[in-house]
Amino acid sequence: MDKLKYSDLLLLGSTQVKQAYRAFIKFNPEGTVKEACAIGMMAIGRSGHNVKDSYSYYGPGQFNDVLQELRTELLAQLVYTRNEKMHLHCWITRMNDVDHKTPAEIAEALKEKGF
Repeated sequence: MDKLKYSDLLLLGSTQVKQAYRAFIKFNPEGTVKEACAIGMMAIGRSGHNVKDSYSYYGPGQFNDVLQELRTELLAQLVYTRNEKMHLHCWITRMNDVDHKTPAEIAEALKEKGF
């Protein structure tokens, strides 16, 4: 899955969960993933884990490791937008949490920037 662009990972993850705001992942009481933000969806897409299966945050597929690696990658890349230069992680977070863009809209914005 590492060969996929961030926009593709986001679209892949968005097929499994509803969108969350101000949290990477939200779980149901039974341990399945209920919602994820755009970055959480990208991590779900990269991990290849089926969120319908119950698992802990540190469980099979080491989801937490995938999420942390992804966050580090996104913080290491810059994007130029709205006459600003910012970390890719911050831009995605702003589109998700502040602008309330849908995963499809965020994926399109990422594609336009080559991600």
